[in-house]
Amino acid sequence: MNKELEALLAVQKQDLELKSFEEKIAGFKKHSSALESAIAKEKSGLEAEKKKLDDLKKKSRDLSLEVDTLDEHIRNDEKKIKDGLMSYKEMEAYRERADHDRKRMDGLEDQAIELMNQVEGAEGDYKTKEAEFAQWKSKIDAEIQELDQSVNQQQQRVTQGQANRVQLLQSVDALLLKQYNQLKKDYVEPISALRGGVCSGCKLRVSDVTAERARGGSDMVTCEHCSRILYA
Repeated sequence: MNKELEALLAVQKQDLELKSFEEKIAGFKKHSSALESAIAKEKSGLEAEKKKLDDLKKKSRDLSLEVDTLDEHIRNDEKKIKDGLMSYKEMEAYRERADHDRKRMDGLEDQAIELMNQVEGAEGDYKTKEAEFAQWKSKIDAEIQELDQSVNQQQQRVTQGQANRVQLLQSVDALLLKQYNQLKKDYVEPISALRGGVCSGCKLRVSDVTAERARGGSDMVTCEHCSRILYA
């Protein structure tokens, strides 16, 4: 193998390493993104649970306030009846309203107690879910941090690999490099080994003349089928 082709083969090896590093980076980032999406989804679910709990608490407070308001109305009506500073007809009206409000308040008190029990149970469930989420998120955050560190490591390797590639290119013929870059648009490995007269790139047998030229290693030879650069 001539030195120019040997230098270009070293460039291809470096390119394959760079591709491997970049694929790992993409994989780490994809995994990290999936974990962040999972956190966002779980957080959204927890926030929905919190809203349901807050709505239930508000409903309980409103109902308790309604009970307190009715109780105050009843007390006021009973005081007016007790004072007796009104006609008999007015007194009967206050008494009827107080009785009506008392019956209504009795029903609302039962509902208020039921709601308070629901709030207590829902709050306990929410706190459990909140603690479980915090514990789970802590683990996922640690995993994301590890993935970020892995990305940084691979990026450092990419930077070093790119620097190595620049050094290797200094030994490559410009025309040969141009052909390599053109082939690289279609093939991951523009340079292929010739084994038993078969191009390892396209898996097709080349002519005896091409095979013999490749084995000679004195000049640059390409596959008649896929145009990859061949070496024996």
